[in-house]
Amino acid sequence: MIADITYAHDYALRKKLWVVIVVPPEVHLEAQNALIAVANGHPFGGRTVSLGGGAKVSLVQATDPVFAEGRFEVMFAGWGGKATKAGELGRWQKAARRTVNRAV
Repeated sequence: MIADITYAHDYALRKKLWVVIVVPPEVHLEAQNALIAVANGHPFGGRTVSLGGGAKVSLVQATDPVFAEGRFEVMFAGWGGKATKAGELGRWQKAARRTVNRAV
């Protein structure tokens, strides 16, 4: 999980944009702890880390309503090939400007 969160953090900084990471409920706490560690002192509002220069990373569960307004990119982490209810991931994917795929 830490590798995915680090990738999203670095990608957001490099591109100066907003990345929303969508995780399944069972890994949300692990992902949140990883985001806090990677944030390295940047302001964290409980869901979003502001990195400066327009870059930020948010962490949500697939079932959370789409709160993001404006342009953002979405990344799916922690799914490990698990199937999910139709529409849970699609809502976030449709709302996003594009999907970020981490090269492994």
